[in-house]
Amino acid sequence: MKQAFILSLSLSTVVFACQGPTVVVVRPPVEPSEEEPIVELAKVARPTKTSEPLPVVIAAEPAPVPQDVPSDAEARAALDRGLAWLAESQHEDGYWSSESGVHRDVGVTGLALLALFEAGNTINTGCYRDEVALGLKWLRAQQDPETGLIGERRAHDFLYGHGIATLAVCEHYGASRSPLLERTAEAAIQLVLTARNPYSAWRYDVPPIGDNDTSVTGWMLAALVAAREAGIEIDEAALDGGIDWIDEVTDPRTGRVGYDSMGSLSSRTPQNQTYPREKGEAMTAVGLASRIDVQGAQQADRAVLHQHAGLMRRRLPVWDPAALGVDMYYWFHGTRAMKRMGGGYWQAWRDALLAASVPSQREDGSWDPIGPWGYSGGRSYATALVTACLAECL
Repeated sequence: MKQAFILSLSLSTVVFACQGPTVVVVRPPVEPSEEEPIVELAKVARPTKTSEPLPVVIAAEPAPVPQDVPSDAEARAALDRGLAWLAESQHEDGYWSSESGVHRDVGVTGLALLALFEAGNTINTGCYRDEVALGLKWLRAQQDPETGLIGERRAHDFLYGHGIATLAVCEHYGASRSPLLERTAEAAIQLVLTARNPYSAWRYDVPPIGDNDTSVTGWMLAALVAAREAGIEIDEAALDGGIDWIDEVTDPRTGRVGYDSMGSLSSRTPQNQTYPREKGEAMTAVGLASRIDVQGAQQADRAVLHQHAGLMRRRLPVWDPAALGVDMYYWFHGTRAMKRMGGGYWQAWRDALLAASVPSQREDGSWDPIGPWGYSGGRSYATALVTACLAECL
């Protein structure tokens, strides 16, 4: 097992040593104030940007924050175990298994690579740079040289896998500037643009047939933003169309971002109908993160951002599998969104996330694939999502 240990620790910088070069990951300090500026987060070696403080515009009824919150040291240990499990569970060919068919492996592999990236691992740096390189090599091999599609059209929702994989490739290209990844990223982004409905967003079809949903759209917007930050040419109108869709499905009365219509709750399938849709705000989290990523804190409607965050503040992460309240997909998008909001929103979310995730980790470093979408992605899916969340928390 590869292991990392902490060389030094402060509020803003964590330094690790492992079987390779020393890795420095810079993290902004957390300040528990609702009136802190929205933070557009740095990834690896990206500068942190801030905007003016935002006014609080809604009176939320926040969910109780757990009293017994794991320490940073406990969270770091859980993160290290999660990363080690991901490294050990990677197939020798480079992919991570979804346990539900090879058509899902592209998306799950993308999630694992995102988790490794959030923890400071690229093809050049980090304890797990070899695993990153092997995973990206496998994704490149899955790309259709003619269409740019990463994966195959084996299921109606194949664009999920493509979007997640494209985001992972673009993030890692931005950190490494590898010419091989550049070609893969450019072709994958072109497919993203081809799949967009004219003047609107995305769903399942290429060419598009007019249907949109927020879940697929969120991945496509994140991939486009990552591509733009990496210097890859994109169509800015695609970003505008995606945000127009977020606007269209945002309920102005509640701040809820709908799945496929104004204020509609998250999707369910015959396999997960028993999971209550009202226990999470996954689409609101997608909408909040997308608005800040695409528009920036200065251009986004700040009242709407606070409305989204206030709604999520009332639906904090909990570990209650008996009540079917665990939703790691929500946790992942919510962690990205609330960290960008900063202040008291982030403090409450971070505390709840740590309290839900750290004690529930298996001894082997993984998390059980419970929740609405665990059946589709398996243990690698669950572990990648929670590990990415922990990396954002530290």
